Amino acid sequence: MHSSQIIYYGKHTSRFGLCTIGIDANQICYLGFLKKNQDERQLYKSLFPHATLVHRAKRAKILIDKIFSKNGGQNTLPLLLNGTPFQIKVWKALLQIPMRKLVSYQDIACAIGNNKAARAVGNAIAANHIAYLIPCHRVIKQSGEIGKYRWGSDRKGAMIAWEKTTSG
Repeated sequence: MHSSQIIYYGKHTSRFGLCTIGIDANQICYLGFLKKNQDERQLYKSLFPHATLVHRAKRAKILIDKIFSKNGGQNTLPLLLNGTPFQIKVWKALLQIPMRKLVSYQDIACAIGNNKAARAVGNAIAANHIAYLIPCHRVIKQSGEIGKYRWGSDRKGAMIAWEKTTSG
C-alpha cells in the first residue's frame, strides 16, 4: 500500500448486522461486521495506515444492499486480495466453493495441494478481510460443527442458513 491510496468506506445494516465496506479505486478491500460502538474510521486507519480515508455512506449502502440481496451475494466489483501468497491461495480456493456447499478446513488444504495444512488454512481463513464474498463462512469443522468465525459463530450459522434458502 502506498500513501496515495484512497479508501472509500461506509457502513450500513445488512441482514447479518452492521456491515462496513472499504473500496480501493474500484476494488473491495474490506467487508466486515462492526461490533457495538466500534469506531469504523479507526478500523480503516489500522488496516490501511498510509491511505487517505474518504467516507461514502451512500455508496456503502448501495453496495452492501446489493451484496446481501436475495440473489445471494451479487457483486460487480473485483476483490483486492492483500495477504501472503499462502493466504491468497487459500482465499482463492474459498472463492471456488459454490453457494450452499460446506467444506472442511481439510478439504481446503487438499484443494490447495497441501493436505497437512489444515491448521494453517484455518489461520489464513481467520485473516480474511472480505467477509461473505470470500466465503470463509462455508468452511466448517470435519465433525460438522460450525466452528469459530471472525465475526461470530451465530452470524456464520445465520449466513449458512440464509444461503440454503436463496437462489444463486
